[in-house]
Amino acid sequence: MECLLDMYHTKYGDIFDCINIYKQPSLDHPLLENHTLQLKPSFIAKGLLNDASLHNKSLQSELKYVRCPEGSVPIRRISLEQKERAKSYFKTYPMAMNLNLKKPGWHFAMARTRRSVKKQFRGAQGLLNVYNPKVSDDQHSDSLIYLSYGRYNEHNAINAGWAVLPAIYGDNRTRFHTLWTAKDHEERGCIDVTCSGFMQISQDFPLGTGIHPLSAYGGEQYDLSVSVTQDQFSGHWWLVVSFNIVVGYWPKELFTGLSSFADQIGWGGRVFSPLSSPIAPEMGSGHLPKEGLGKACYSTKVEYYESHRSSFRAPVKSMLEYQVDRPKCYNVQLNTDLQVLFFGGPGGDCGQ
Repeated sequence: MECLLDMYHTKYGDIFDCINIYKQPSLDHPLLENHTLQLKPSFIAKGLLNDASLHNKSLQSELKYVRCPEGSVPIRRISLEQKERAKSYFKTYPMAMNLNLKKPGWHFAMARTRRSVKKQFRGAQGLLNVYNPKVSDDQHSDSLIYLSYGRYNEHNAINAGWAVLPAIYGDNRTRFHTLWTAKDHEERGCIDVTCSGFMQISQDFPLGTGIHPLSAYGGEQYDLSVSVTQDQFSGHWWLVVSFNIVVGYWPKELFTGLSSFADQIGWGGRVFSPLSSPIAPEMGSGHLPKEGLGKACYSTKVEYYESHRSSFRAPVKSMLEYQVDRPKCYNVQLNTDLQVLFFGGPGGDCGQ
């Protein structure tokens, strides 16, 4: 295959192909027929990425010690069967982080901006505490940053963070996880690179990679910095992790409303368990927010960006509302003094 320049096998069985950056599969998307690849963002807003004191807690991709050849990018190899499974699973995702629209089996513990907050968001970011919650083969548990535009059939969204998702990844490891959608999951969108759309730019931090090290309950804590920001000039949504690794971007052409700005953002966690599995999985560390630092999972340095400002800023408490449907199983708690959002819980017999 002409565009394949190299490949790497991980000890966990994943294969990452090094694809010519100008021949990566996403460029085959029909909406990107005349797309010109952007190799770097036109700016980096001041905020989390500039805080050098936080950099020692940065996590790594499992490809940390390898790097694709110059001019190529790593794409996780996915079989046709895996793509079909991912496509089917993708349609079960909730349309929005909205309890009134929640699909069976899904539970949330999130903070999001109120609809009454009339802001045009151009970015969201945070440090996501990383754990390995216990899930069964048909369950899902994640931690994410969420940006969206519109409602119902016009809903557009980008999610970025980490997940334990055996149905898609084939194991119970904690992985770097993303999702995008336009037109409420029906017309287009997918998980990671199970469809074309996301433009990979980094040579060593691909979507779907395993991440390490992981936090331990009552022990050492590790965080993954995640920033999603709209380029002021191109309009594309750039994904930056571990403070300075530019992973790539979602082209604005993929979206309808989100091609202009996001009208809602959020942080927290969610889980899924099918009706056939009545015992819901853990979220975060598997412990409730009231246990605090070192024991409850968190998102810290949660910040948003507006284009008329030069830097990210923290939301005030009045801007936020909470989406929690099973408070005995999962909950969320904001500590404004520490700028920390605690979330998660043990799951169990939570009902649907």
